[in-house]
Amino acid sequence: MRINNEIVNSKKINKSLVRILVIVMVMLLVSSLMVTININTSFAASKSKKKAKTKTSTIAAPEIEAESAVVFSASTSEVVYSSRKDRKLQPGGTVQLMVAMVVIDNMHDDKEYKNNVQISDDMYGAGTTFPSGSSVKVEDLMYTMLISGDAESAKALAIYSAGSESNFVDQMNSKAQQLGLVNTRYTNSTGEYDIDQYSTVEDTAKIAKAAYQYGVIKRMSGENSHTVKVTDGDGDKKITNSHPLMSGSDSYKGFKGGMYSKLTEPESKEVFLAYVTRNDMNLVVVLFGEAEGKSSGDAIKLFNYGFKKATQKVIIKKDVKVGRVKVKHGAKTRLKAYTASKGFVYIPPEGSDSLIKTESVIFNNVEAPLKAGDKVGEYRIYVANELTGTVDIVIKEDVKVGWLPSYIYISNMMTVIICLILFVIIMLFVRARNIRRRRKKMRDRKHKEKIRELARQRLEIEEDRRRRNWTYK
Repeated sequence: MRINNEIVNSKKINKSLVRILVIVMVMLLVSSLMVTININTSFAASKSKKKAKTKTSTIAAPEIEAESAVVFSASTSEVVYSSRKDRKLQPGGTVQLMVAMVVIDNMHDDKEYKNNVQISDDMYGAGTTFPSGSSVKVEDLMYTMLISGDAESAKALAIYSAGSESNFVDQMNSKAQQLGLVNTRYTNSTGEYDIDQYSTVEDTAKIAKAAYQYGVIKRMSGENSHTVKVTDGDGDKKITNSHPLMSGSDSYKGFKGGMYSKLTEPESKEVFLAYVTRNDMNLVVVLFGEAEGKSSGDAIKLFNYGFKKATQKVIIKKDVKVGRVKVKHGAKTRLKAYTASKGFVYIPPEGSDSLIKTESVIFNNVEAPLKAGDKVGEYRIYVANELTGTVDIVIKEDVKVGWLPSYIYISNMMTVIICLILFVIIMLFVRARNIRRRRKKMRDRKHKEKIRELARQRLEIEEDRRRRNWTYK
């Protein structure tokens, strides 16, 4: 009986344990379901918050009055905003950026900037800045064209550079083809109205991107004013930058240059281009067929919109060492080279990071003297094998003209070291030669002394023989 009772009790205990285990498992299952529901709920909530945040951060595109407009990132080639960007319209004074590039491309060297150009009646007919018969340097004509949009200077540069305006226009169209511009055609160098001359805001933005990679164009375009020395004319002239964003109430921080002109045919319209840099991001705004007096306001709205909207994915930081540059005829002939600014990349929505490629290109023809900040190469950014952006590669120290050996890339310091080594070698050679001479003299002296000693000994022997009356030898 006792055994049976124990068996019954053990069965009861087992049943109780099973019930407890079932209850625990049910509780665990319920709690896990609750946790899952909470996680899903919180994830959905966070997702909805992100969506809500995206919606609230959406920036509305500004309303403008231009017939055609574009906000173009010169840093990444991204079209940030556009309105009828492929419409072919009169490019106005923006053609002068192309003029500047072609003139520079045609130059043999920088000494040409100091050449004088005689102003002819044909040149004077395009404007009245410089009188016919006067003489103006190429550099001054470039300044005048780039900061005031002077048509006379543009025509003078064209004729100087190619012999005639028609030849120069052919070169302008060839340059447009090199840049891959299929919606641009030039018939003159001044930007005056011609039904056969046209471009689009997108093509013009690409022209601006290419033009402001020329250090000379970028430097000149950003000047407030420039004094021109005119020979055989009315005296020196002070040319002031006429771009609305340069100064005054419409001035815009980061403005680096641009072109602004008014067209009277076929109707009164404004043509506007501006290049602005903010936090190393370069944006170009181009407006064609803009209503009179509206260019500055519309451009400022577009720049404000563009800097908020543009993709700013950094591919390389500022001041990154990317190589060394060889400097001909410099006191220093090898210098470290660094990125001048941040580099950005834009990848289309359907693309991926695997499409990105970069390369550092150091120029081979770098020659002293140089200043800190001078461009010595380019950091190039490619997306799907297409060049989309560049970053200037610069040096961080001045380089003076070196001594004669620097023509074969031997720096002044290395020249001093070589001279010291040669001096030491010469001194060692002279010392070795002197030692050899002294040793030879000592050997000669010892030899002579030995001969004298032998002679003396022989004389003594002969003298001794005579004393002894020895007759044999």
